[in-house]
Amino acid sequence: MKLLIVEDDATHAKELVANVHEILGREIKILGPFARYRAAIKCIESDKFDIAVLDIQLQDDRYAGVHLAEYIESLHDTPILFVTGVADTQVITQTKTIKNCDFIAKPFDISTLKRALLRSVEKKRFEPSALTTDKVTHRAGNRDKYWIKGKGGNYTGVPINDIVFVEAQNKVCEFHLRDGTVLEKRATLEKDIYGGTLAFYTNFYKLGKSYIVNLDHVSNIEGKQIIYPELDKKKVIIPSTHAKAFFDIIGLKK
Repeated sequence: MKLLIVEDDATHAKELVANVHEILGREIKILGPFARYRAAIKCIESDKFDIAVLDIQLQDDRYAGVHLAEYIESLHDTPILFVTGVADTQVITQTKTIKNCDFIAKPFDISTLKRALLRSVEKKRFEPSALTTDKVTHRAGNRDKYWIKGKGGNYTGVPINDIVFVEAQNKVCEFHLRDGTVLEKRATLEKDIYGGTLAFYTNFYKLGKSYIVNLDHVSNIEGKQIIYPELDKKKVIIPSTHAKAFFDIIGLKK
């Protein structure tokens, strides 16, 4: 997947790139970030991308992002996410001329960005099975199952919300389910498990290099550890580098 970013504030651009990789995985290719209109136009004309994240106002042009979106719309059927701190209602009204777009205002937290990005992914109609070798069904009735290949070539269909957390152990990922079952899969946590599948569900969050946690099952925090009483008090360590973003997402003020 390729994602175009146009943002003229260097600090915001850097944070946006980091957040996109945190949400969708580091295999996502970023085009940009571009700070200037002409550079963005050249990229739009020469490269293909799946989602465009645009700041509305660039430098002295208050409508630059809108003009870029109109140009993108004339060439491609690409979801557009406007990310801006502009409070001018006249400018905001201009974005309504874009058919396939979404809008979030600065400042925003990572959970808001994640919801918006996943809405854009759904609009693009990406199938996780097309992005990864993981076995995931998308036929009616099986939409919420993750399939794990076991010994002998048999597959186990795990209901998505039964996954409490996934832990990377060397080249094997362990799926901890709410009934206490632990299933193993030879795969990479970031690229295969998260970037290919679980990132498409808003309740899953990649916690550093070792864990993916289901936010619906997070109910007990001790310091920088998630405790799971239902799983014989298993623990997931919250890395210091991810603590603030994680606590913001679950609404815990520390």
